[in-house]
Formats: sequence, structure tokens, C-alpha cells
Amino acid sequence: MTTFVEEIEDIVDALTDWAEEQVEIIVKVLSPSGRPYDQKSKTNQERISEYMLLRSNSQSWQDWINERANQIIQSLAASAVDQTLIEGIHPYDIALRYALDYSYRMERLINRYQNKQLGEVNGQEEKQEE
Repeated sequence: MTTFVEEIEDIVDALTDWAEEQVEIIVKVLSPSGRPYDQKSKTNQERISEYMLLRSNSQSWQDWINERANQIIQSLAASAVDQTLIEGIHPYDIALRYALDYSYRMERLINRYQNKQLGEVNGQEEKQEE
């Protein structure tokens, strides 16, 4: 048997997940190529370099997460969403989940990039042996 508090927590979790999905949909619609309008795409090396600055500094991560949470709050407030509803969807939880997803995607990119470079180095060594 679940308690009232547990039911409310489940509702808040479900609402947070829904809000996160809505934010992702909006971001994809507004920037389908993954970048803001009228901005050049970054190279993989540039994206990795930016991520490495975050990866090596916990304060940078905290600042990055706070910035994303504030962006969510401001976007919802600009859309006339009530402040109590904004607080109820836990913008910081959404920002943390986004940070985890971003970190996962960047780590995969780093691994692919390193594997590609390793393959190129191994290919050059084989050519030198011949």
C-alpha cells in the first residue's frame, strides 16, 4: 500500500519526465540541426574541447546545470506558466537529466573519435611495416 506522499512523489516524477520530454521536443523543433538559428555547427573536435572543460571541473558542471535550469524556468515563465507549476516540475531535475544525457553523448563521441584516431595510427603502422 502506498502512502499519500509516495503517490505525490510518483506524480511529480511523472510530471518531471513529461516536462523534460516537452522541452526536448521544443528544442528539436526550434533547432533541428542541434544548433541555434543562424549559428555555424561546431566540429567534433570543438564539441569535445568544450565538453572536456566541463568534464574536468565540478564547478563548471554546477554552473552549466544552473544555467540550463534557469533557461527552463525563464522559458516557462515567458510562456505564462504559473511559478508554482514551474517549481512543481523541478527544473533542476530536468537540467540534471539533460546533463547526464549530454555527458553520455559526449563520452560516446570521444570514444568514437579516439577509436577512429587509433585505427588511423594502426593503419599507418601497418603500411610502414610493409
